[in-house]
Amino acid sequence: MTWRVPKATALLVGTASLTLASCGTGGSPTSATKTASAPGITSTSILLGSDTALSGTSSLGDRSVLAGVHAALDYVNATGGAYGRRISVATVDNQSQQPVAATAAASLTSATGAFGLIGDSPTSAAGYLASAASTANTIQLFPTTYASPGPSSSIFLNPTVEVEASEIATAIARIYRSPQRISLFVPSGTPAATAAAVSSKLPSRWRVNLVSFSPAAASDGFGPQALAIAASRATVLVSFAGAFSTASLLASLNASQLHPALVVTQATLSLATLRQLYSNLTLKASYPSPILRFSPYLPPNLLPKPWEAAITKMAKLLPAGEGVDYATATGMIIGVAAVEEIEAAGINPNRRSVLTTADNTKVDLPSTGGYSRLGGLLGGVLYGGRETVYVTAGKASAKPPSVGAPPRL
Repeated sequence: MTWRVPKATALLVGTASLTLASCGTGGSPTSATKTASAPGITSTSILLGSDTALSGTSSLGDRSVLAGVHAALDYVNATGGAYGRRISVATVDNQSQQPVAATAAASLTSATGAFGLIGDSPTSAAGYLASAASTANTIQLFPTTYASPGPSSSIFLNPTVEVEASEIATAIARIYRSPQRISLFVPSGTPAATAAAVSSKLPSRWRVNLVSFSPAAASDGFGPQALAIAASRATVLVSFAGAFSTASLLASLNASQLHPALVVTQATLSLATLRQLYSNLTLKASYPSPILRFSPYLPPNLLPKPWEAAITKMAKLLPAGEGVDYATATGMIIGVAAVEEIEAAGINPNRRSVLTTADNTKVDLPSTGGYSRLGGLLGGVLYGGRETVYVTAGKASAKPPSVGAPPRL
């Protein structure tokens, strides 16, 4: 299903690529005079800031996300920039730590002068980063964690944990015919009502429990959480944690000889990293039970031929050693979608106008559901198991949605 951007510079988002048509001199009259309309914006350039993990436990996925962001912006710059402005990104390493992330956010805004913050931050630092962004009076463009900075400061990519957990439950109920015991591994602060929301999507004999975590406990293997999951005899584990935290939990569960089927979400950007970390932590070759992914984007093998061409073009802009995977694709999505939202605010945007126009800007994407600034992406596809399940408008189906071709590259 696709949603058209209501202006000439339409863009499309996919699992393995994101591409922009005629990005650069889009909707506003070209005769308008470009000005230094906001901090970080001049008549010829736009400076964004990336408060991301280049070191520490979250760096494996975050580096790839940042590579995707750069590839997307390089593509936009090569096709004219944002209304002729060249876009660059200043990066500060938050070391996967909460206090460092907050300091970095303030530094990028005040000292570096970035227009806004773009991209991922580790789950462990998301809350701190959101608070710092709000204090610094800046905006976050498509943070990919599950933080909830609030409507005044962010344009979201991900749905809330409650919404995504309910969609996953709808998909799981189609795959498993017999009653299952589901444990949801969720960030601290997730509403307790999430369990009830998920249960409402499942047959009556199924069981659901919430197990909350603080990423700081990953170094201890999430011992109490592993004991709670083991006590529930979970047959399906849904993790809203990053790869390192998920692998640490699985290693602890392995000690209890419990290997539930695993469903990972947006926070676990790289399945390869997850498997590698699990193997290192448990000295086992691989996780013995199925690992499934739930994503709002269609897997690359289900995209039509025109999308394969788009993927190839974007992939050529990735740095040496980086391939197109879930993490780099997410970065591409963030990069070009952020440009689209900035352009939608007119030839001379400011932070307030970007947030205001984002409420009505629709991004064209081959996904299973809709998108809104505060709601993020809705719907999704559960794949990696014995069958692929698509969730649209709260209903599960084995039939993939219709996907349009990307616009002119």
